[in-house]
Amino acid sequence: MPKRRRSGLANWLSETDTPIFVLDDRRVVLFFNQGCERLTGWSAGDVVGQRCDYVTDVEIGSVRSLTGALAPPPNAITRMGEVVAVQLPHVEGRSMPRAIHYFPLPGAEGSPPHLMGVIVPLSQLVSSDGVSLGGDVPSPQNLHAQLGSLRSEIRERYKLETLIAQSPAMQRVLDQVDIAHRVSTPIMLLGEEGVGREHIARAIHYAGPQKLQPFVPVDCSALPRTELAAVLHRLFERHTPEERPLPAQRPGGLFLRRISHMPLDLQVWLLSQIRESSRDGRSLDTTLDAEGRHSTSQKRGEALRIFVSDETDLLNRPTAGEKSLHPELREALSALVIQIPPLADRPDELPLLAQWFLEECNREQSRQLGGFTPAVWHEFRKYQWPGNVRQLKQVVREACQHAAGTLVDVADLPFRFRSAIDASSLFPRPEAQKVDLQKVLDDYERLVIMQVLEETQGNRSRAAELLSMTRPRLYRRLEQLGLDSNDKPTTP
Repeated sequence: MPKRRRSGLANWLSETDTPIFVLDDRRVVLFFNQGCERLTGWSAGDVVGQRCDYVTDVEIGSVRSLTGALAPPPNAITRMGEVVAVQLPHVEGRSMPRAIHYFPLPGAEGSPPHLMGVIVPLSQLVSSDGVSLGGDVPSPQNLHAQLGSLRSEIRERYKLETLIAQSPAMQRVLDQVDIAHRVSTPIMLLGEEGVGREHIARAIHYAGPQKLQPFVPVDCSALPRTELAAVLHRLFERHTPEERPLPAQRPGGLFLRRISHMPLDLQVWLLSQIRESSRDGRSLDTTLDAEGRHSTSQKRGEALRIFVSDETDLLNRPTAGEKSLHPELREALSALVIQIPPLADRPDELPLLAQWFLEECNREQSRQLGGFTPAVWHEFRKYQWPGNVRQLKQVVREACQHAAGTLVDVADLPFRFRSAIDASSLFPRPEAQKVDLQKVLDDYERLVIMQVLEETQGNRSRAAELLSMTRPRLYRRLEQLGLDSNDKPTTP
């Protein structure tokens, strides 16, 4: 049978420099022309047959990063001429700002329509909804594009793929994470429950030289002392060169959650291990490799990197009843401290984080979600998020499971979240009042001193003793607080 020749239109679509692709009703790539190949560096063989999930994926060199960028908004199949901005990845890892026009294509009789995408320079973007992120309500499609742009920027600058940072506080965290990649010292991560301390520790570990070795999280408050001791001894066990396990079997990162709950004797033991590892590292600096050069890279790749976290401020003196660290262990663990802000202090990042969690729910799912309705953003913004990023993630995941349309609506949000919103509206948080703390402390100190002087019948020597003060200091405080300090005590 003679080979069927392509029509002129089919030849033009295949060979034109204009990047054009076609998806079926399941979002599977059916067609990826030469223009797309030249623009992205991926061949049609790499892309055709892949499904495009509406996900922002920036994994370097992964075809999923491309298919995520090609994925249409969930409602594009029904709208003529939908236009979206994307960060289109190249096979070499860089990203390119582009716009995609989506056009429904009628299928064969009785079959669902297909979708054609035409990739154009971003300057040719003409938004179909006219809603930008600058307003009070973010457009789902523009939010998707901004998320992709921000993640690409963070990946290219910091080599991180799983962190979202736009606020000044989180930009500072990114700078500290960048420093952490270049040093091998222990890292202390502080912040409220749910802010992502372990997530950041993992990001540092898997972007560093020990990324092929396991990352081991240990909760110091969840294990009895004997079990915690056994785990730590096993992790810090030293081997001879003959006994040493393969790199993939040796832990490379140890994350000690709630470090202040570790018993004091284990804290002292941990301090000895850190010091011993430090001595080993310094001695290795004096060794030479086969070519006579100083080298420490091998040792750093084998050493156990320590991350610690806690909800309390480990750097300051603990209050009564609060757990604490051995002072020397605190000194050893606080060479690099990363303070992670609560979600309430990152309002500009809340839409990006929520969109990211929603798009993660789209992976490998036949039903895709595009974003949130304006009513949901209103609820999100007035909530205080006491559970921080972890709570936001849980709320978004549950809402995605219940969503009936292409956007998450208020009715899809978890019942307990809506109940918490209602409760906060019935009992709004009181506004913080300006307080002169020094005046409050002076008033209280004045009251206490007057009561003690009354009990001692004006005997200032006895009063100073009861107040654990020297007599000269008591005289100074009496004068500073405006009390009568000129009358000398009758009893020495």
